[in-house]
Amino acid sequence: MLLWIKLDSKRHLRFQNQTSNENVNNVLVEIETNLLPLALENDVQVTEGSLFHCNKSPGGKLHFRMAFAAALEEDLGEGVEILRVH
Repeated sequence: MLLWIKLDSKRHLRFQNQTSNENVNNVLVEIETNLLPLALENDVQVTEGSLFHCNKSPGGKLHFRMAFAAALEEDLGEGVEILRVH
């Protein structure tokens, strides 16, 4: 089973004090890059959604793909919660 997650970047702390839209994609790539090792440290396998974009640019959006091929149903919620916290 695959789960696509779209995060509302406007609610991320990095954007709450931002007054312009410049460098939005750079910040999104930075968030995406920093989140992956944190997820792995908590045993959550996450793939950057930008890998699936045709132009390799986040386009102002932040997506992740999670695969739960061998996960138990009760573990799915825990994995999503771990990702949400970080």
